[in-house]
Amino acid sequence: MCRNWLNVLVVFLLTTSHAFSFYRRYIAEFKFKDKKSNSELIGEYKNKSFPECSRMCQSDCGFFGYNEELSKCRTHRRIFTSHIFDDKGWRYYSDNLENLALGKNISFSSTAPFSPFSSIDPKCVVDGVIGFNNYHVFHSNYELHPWLTIALGKISIVNNVVLYNRNDGYGRWLHSVEIRVGVSSVWSEMETCGTFDGPSQTGLIHTIQCEKEPALYGSYVTVRIVRPNYITDDVNAHDGKNALVLREVVVNGYNV
Repeated sequence: MCRNWLNVLVVFLLTTSHAFSFYRRYIAEFKFKDKKSNSELIGEYKNKSFPECSRMCQSDCGFFGYNEELSKCRTHRRIFTSHIFDDKGWRYYSDNLENLALGKNISFSSTAPFSPFSSIDPKCVVDGVIGFNNYHVFHSNYELHPWLTIALGKISIVNNVVLYNRNDGYGRWLHSVEIRVGVSSVWSEMETCGTFDGPSQTGLIHTIQCEKEPALYGSYVTVRIVRPNYITDDVNAHDGKNALVLREVVVNGYNV
């Protein structure tokens, strides 16, 4: 489908539960004109204006539909063409976020020097493949403040960062995470996107929404554990040491 500037809807969303607004850009999906979907429906809302409808589509929402005549709004995680049916007056818009981290260069504080992690390519954390075992993860060594930096390659708008926690039974090790974005990879020169206090659990997926108003720009994204380990029943956590272990990191945003 040809997408030019006439197809692009730019909206600023303001959440009601947090004191920040964030930038999101949507593409008008004209192939869904006068059609409605029931795929992965998050919610249906009545008596909404178009801007109100766009703000209903937040971090777990990939599409929203709006019917101006009925003042109705529908939000969806995803839409499948097999679940589309005719319904006059509906228009759909898709989130135009892309994974800016995919295949990009990374740097890190350390990698695990022990088997099986020592033989795993650290770049698997940005290869777009969500691993389900110990053989497809990034694993730092045990240290106080392990970190991972992704070089986006150009100045970009970062909307959110998704962390896929390890899937091997030690998920509680992910805690006290801060994510920063900047034009430099120097930690003190970067701006905070958001935090995850945790602790997490094995296999969970965490979306950290950048809280910069109206948008957070940068060419580097760093994920760092910023507090000593709270775990006391594991010898590897001695003296507050942490390990940053992730199956995948997704940086959702827009190239500019």
